[in-house]
Amino acid sequence: MSRVNEEGIKVVLDGQGADELFGGYPHHRSFYALDLLKKVNLKSFGELLSNQSQGFENSRILRDYYVYNLKLRFPSLSRRIFKNRLFEHDYIAKDLQEPLQEKVEPIASFNSVLLSDYYNGYLKNLLRYEDRNSMHFSVESRTTFADDVNLMQWFLKAPKKYFFRNGFSKYLFRKALDHKLPNAITWRKDKIGFQVPNNEWMWELTKEKKDLIHSLPVEYFDTDKIIKDFDQLFNRSKQPENFRILKFISFAQWYDVFIS
Repeated sequence: MSRVNEEGIKVVLDGQGADELFGGYPHHRSFYALDLLKKVNLKSFGELLSNQSQGFENSRILRDYYVYNLKLRFPSLSRRIFKNRLFEHDYIAKDLQEPLQEKVEPIASFNSVLLSDYYNGYLKNLLRYEDRNSMHFSVESRTTFADDVNLMQWFLKAPKKYFFRNGFSKYLFRKALDHKLPNAITWRKDKIGFQVPNNEWMWELTKEKKDLIHSLPVEYFDTDKIIKDFDQLFNRSKQPENFRILKFISFAQWYDVFIS
């Protein structure tokens, strides 16, 4: 956005919302595959597995189903299966865990996961980041995939054949751009985000803020368990971003400043 401002550009188009709307994330492929299995569409299922995107492993299908459906609904089973894994909800006060688990609704289909990601997922956060970044440099960023109501309503109910074909996700979107952009862009299979070493930065900050954990209210959190597992729970410096550090430390900071 700094470069855009330097070039004197005042309005830009941004692609936030396209992955959520057109099925661009790896777990979308997993739910699409599960839908095919439910309908016993073995031919399409086999084609999907044989034409996978770069970086997508077929074993991810079951893993994604577990994450989105089973982990929160059956926490005791999860702990038995994954004995060495740490789950965030294990650090919430026990009397709060059962009501939270009762409210968890299973995500049963490809369309329902799109709907959940679009309205209840990280898209809201991404749009907020987008707005803050652009406004900081006095640039108006228009997110057409997140504010076109007709487009949203149509795609969230669209037939699945428009989403995946020949190993490509977001198929209809790619076809619309075919011959308008270089093939290297339109038909690329790998997915690359604008990643920063956020986990490393947050881990350094967290070590300085460790004492804040004691500010967490015991009626909401098992603070003794958090302190005991502190390094294993929060040191994500070599692992994918999961916002775990931010959630615990920001709440502790807020509680320390405004409540305690």
